[in-house]
Amino acid sequence: MLWLRAPLGLLLVGGLAGLLSGIFGIGGGLILVPIFIHLLRLDGHHATATSLAIVLLPVALPAVIHFHKAGHIEWWIVPWVALGFALFSSLGAKINIGASDVVLRRAFAVLLVYAAFNMAFKAPSAKSAPEQTPAEVAETR
Repeated sequence: MLWLRAPLGLLLVGGLAGLLSGIFGIGGGLILVPIFIHLLRLDGHHATATSLAIVLLPVALPAVIHFHKAGHIEWWIVPWVALGFALFSSLGAKINIGASDVVLRRAFAVLLVYAAFNMAFKAPSAKSAPEQTPAEVAETR
């Protein structure tokens, strides 16, 4: 997969990650980390750090603008989760640096399997299937 290391190949990888992120709301790391490890042959430390460097806010901003215009963002949630994310991402980076590559890869795989199982087999709760759209709920606040 040497062609993936060329600018056009990397652009295609980024395009796929951006497309899936926009469709499913997943972090680009869910797509990028496995690609970096398995296709570009990066170790887990470099794969996660490179992914995080790519998916910072300026990259996600175009999708956020579209979702905002559609009324799909619950803005009351954003500052609190963003603050928690900012406070604990540094701890996550320290854990990453201290862990072995094998541990990182296995932990990431367990996380993916857990997420896939929950998405595929857990019944949605009443709150996850609202009778109103998020925009309608926002209007009533």
